[in-house]
Amino acid sequence: MIRSAASQVLRTSVPSRVVGPSRVFTSSLHSTAFVDQSISDKVRHTLGDLNKKIGQAAATGIDKAQEASHVVEEKSHTAADATKHGLDAVNKKTGQAAAAGIDKAQHLADKAEDKTENLSEQAEDKAQEVKEEAYEKANEGKAKAKEVADQYKQ
Repeated sequence: MIRSAASQVLRTSVPSRVVGPSRVFTSSLHSTAFVDQSISDKVRHTLGDLNKKIGQAAATGIDKAQEASHVVEEKSHTAADATKHGLDAVNKKTGQAAAAGIDKAQHLADKAEDKTENLSEQAEDKAQEVKEEAYEKANEGKAKAKEVADQYKQ
């Protein structure tokens, strides 16, 4: 864009060729005519140099962008690894908490089972007691009935 704008200015405001005065140099060996460079040649040369510098700056910018891209990629891998390690730690803690919960539930279930067995034994003992008392009462009733029956027989 700079080159085309400069070319446009030169084309409209400066004649296409400006030739300076010729100089003739004479030496003992030979003589040559030296013509000054035209303004358009100087502008072309300057624009060519400017184009090279812009190209070099662009190449440097591209190189730096690629380096930054690699740095970002490395950082993202590092962040991904850190996230993975963090998730692994959370998973491990969750597993430990779940195992502790399962252990506690098993302990409570064992305790409830022991309590149930204890209550069952107490119920059996009480049933045996009631049975024995009922047997004793029945025997007492039977003995009384026999006594009453014996009294009627006399």
